[in-house]
Amino acid sequence: MPIAVDVMGGDYFPRNPVLGALKAINEWGISVVLVGNESLIKKELEGKRFDAGKLEIQQASQVIEMGENPVTAMKSKKDSSMRVCYNLHKENRVQGVVSAGSSGAMLALGRFVLKTLPGIDRPAISALLPSVQDKVLLVDAGANMNCTATNLVQFAVMGSLYMEFIHHRNSPKVGLLNIGSEEGKGDELSKATFNLLKQTPLNFIGNVEGKQFFEGNFDVVVCDGFSGNVLLKSVQGAASYVGSVLKEEIKKSPLSTFGALLMSKAFKGLKKRSDYAEFGGAPLLGLRGNGIVCHGSSNPDALAFGIHFAQWAMEARLVERMEEKILEFQDILKSAS
Repeated sequence: MPIAVDVMGGDYFPRNPVLGALKAINEWGISVVLVGNESLIKKELEGKRFDAGKLEIQQASQVIEMGENPVTAMKSKKDSSMRVCYNLHKENRVQGVVSAGSSGAMLALGRFVLKTLPGIDRPAISALLPSVQDKVLLVDAGANMNCTATNLVQFAVMGSLYMEFIHHRNSPKVGLLNIGSEEGKGDELSKATFNLLKQTPLNFIGNVEGKQFFEGNFDVVVCDGFSGNVLLKSVQGAASYVGSVLKEEIKKSPLSTFGALLMSKAFKGLKKRSDYAEFGGAPLLGLRGNGIVCHGSSNPDALAFGIHFAQWAMEARLVERMEEKILEFQDILKSAS
């Protein structure tokens, strides 16, 4: 089955979603359904080369804007491109949904249309980030602002299973984002979550300070959506700052410019390891289906990787395997609630 792509989502629609979909078709042979304004989609496709047998267009008359209230948009825009994508998924006409639109709307619609897995109260945004050793998964990266200790334990379970099934980590190391690494640090929520995580069969290592996040000693770092989003955007801002300052310093002298040329291979390697496009989209863990959130400013490469991940998750039976495995945690999750 194909992947549904929300062509009307993101800062650069419909161009980037269409180009990302064509890249997925041409490079990986993935079938896609482009959902949105049909006339705009056809205009973007003009002059492009692709396998017409792997592309379908589905008309949607409405668009959920980035600044719209997700619940209001969900109720008032039943023919939005995002809603139509999820409806196709529910009807088993596609195997996943990819959008660079509002993450809040993706979450609300996904929860409403597809529902959540048994034992999971709220879906969470999982953001895969680079670390010194390999990769680290941040859960939640911005979906749930107010969480209970039970929610955070559920995020830990889902994040651990995700890293096990998709990235083949045996007994993934789980950490709790906190202001200190010692037990007993943090607010009441952090302390309660720490105590609950110790009771689970997860490989819970302990607290993680922000400065330890990228050291590579953890596979999964758990937090509420507010803290996770602040961390994520701080990292993005710091990376942009360092890049800008580095360019300025290199331009200050011919010697620096020459040195930069000698280090061009190293710079390219650094960019590849830290480029968000290399990590695709962020799966909404906990849904009864595959919902992939891409950054609003995603380029075609990042969107193509998001589409590729949606297919990868389906082939790996991520949702089904996660549902089966979560049953083993039911007693612990019930006692935590």
